[in-house]
Amino acid sequence: MNARRLRLPERRTLWPAVIAAPLLLMGSFATPVLALPGTAAPAMSLTLGSSTLTVQGTALEGLSQFDLGPAGMNVATASATARDPYREVTLTEVPYGAFDEDDPAIGPSYPGAAPRARAALEAFRESQQAVGLGNPQATLFGTPVTGAANLVGLDVDGPTPTPTAIAEWVTEAQGGLWLIRVAEAVGSPGTEAQASPVVAQLADITVTVGGSGAGAGLPQYEPSTAVEGSTENGAAPATSSGDPPPVPTPSWWSGTCDTNVYSAAAAVLVGQALPAYPLSADATWDGLTACGPRPDYGEGPDVGVLFPGAQWGVLEWECVELSMRWMYEEWGVEPYPANGSDVVWNYATFQSQYNPTGPALTAIANNGDGPMPVPGDVLSYGATSTAGHTSVVAATSIDSDGDGTVTVLEQNASATGWDTVSVNDWVLGGFDGGVTGWLHDPALQANGGPVQLAPAQGRSRALPPASS
Repeated sequence: MNARRLRLPERRTLWPAVIAAPLLLMGSFATPVLALPGTAAPAMSLTLGSSTLTVQGTALEGLSQFDLGPAGMNVATASATARDPYREVTLTEVPYGAFDEDDPAIGPSYPGAAPRARAALEAFRESQQAVGLGNPQATLFGTPVTGAANLVGLDVDGPTPTPTAIAEWVTEAQGGLWLIRVAEAVGSPGTEAQASPVVAQLADITVTVGGSGAGAGLPQYEPSTAVEGSTENGAAPATSSGDPPPVPTPSWWSGTCDTNVYSAAAAVLVGQALPAYPLSADATWDGLTACGPRPDYGEGPDVGVLFPGAQWGVLEWECVELSMRWMYEEWGVEPYPANGSDVVWNYATFQSQYNPTGPALTAIANNGDGPMPVPGDVLSYGATSTAGHTSVVAATSIDSDGDGTVTVLEQNASATGWDTVSVNDWVLGGFDGGVTGWLHDPALQANGGPVQLAPAQGRSRALPPASS
């Protein structure tokens, strides 16, 4: 039988119109994981939601820790990722009564929803022109569960879709729906024969309740100490050292976080004039404010907004709105079609249409070979998820070995607007399948990472050290 070859799709966006369905989600936090001795395959323990879990399988080889979504999310999620090749293990718990906007195929969650969720998730993969690779079984919470494996082209390590084998299982346990996803890039040419043995290795995953004790998480982000030169409310002041001034309050806002316009729209959409507000007293960096209510948590509706002169609209207060507002105010880049996972990689595709006179931003892949992100860069997460996440880098703390953290400002994930992404050996982690890359303005270069760049100009606080 001839091996089928994956036909990589042309770049496309999930948006059907100028103001479209919600652009989604979220953030990250890292916890150490524990290897269990005497096991044939690697094992890790972690606390996710209210459950302590042990995950075991070949897919964990080379993975050091899980990055968790921030506290306060309706949906509990964790991802462990590696590069060269890209590999991912993601666990997502959607409690009964909740809806997972990041992977909408598995929500809403209610008793008996698993068959519908499995079918919807498979339909989504078919819409991506995936090649089916069978139905592997995994043991989840003590029960054999049949999943679905596919080969699909995804932006896991750059702007060119990479053939990626994905195996996914949906089950019910612990009072909710669970999605278990493992994925690995198989590279070119992307044939079924090439991907099938990868799936066989990935599919020996097991998840059980309990463990030998999960370690403490990374320290929570504190705006007053983590951002060098910050004020008490987290906003970085203008300086005389060449830093540009903070971005201005958006000219289209009426009231803080556009509350007058938002509340009037909410009254029409949901019958209640809900106010908009900063997510916390500290949710501002360099003039950029993370606002709420968070649409994906039932706190308020999506309200469309069109920035002055822009052709493409965004939704208040989704994650994409914050990144697009920053790029518009700081770089003069007008919004363009993208979900959170596409903000970085869609820029070049849509630049000629939406930003013909804008800056030539650089898209840097999260593969450990290039420079580290610097304050002001924009991250994309979640190539394997339905819509992913995006955030803005506010500070970095990375040592000479390439280990540390990146602090981000974000919307529609963290309840405070702040989150932290782990960095190991010059590669960023992140929940939701991990960070795939970042957009960078070449006018704001900085030293750092395994590749040297020009001396820092502009926002240069808390930069990673130059490599030796």
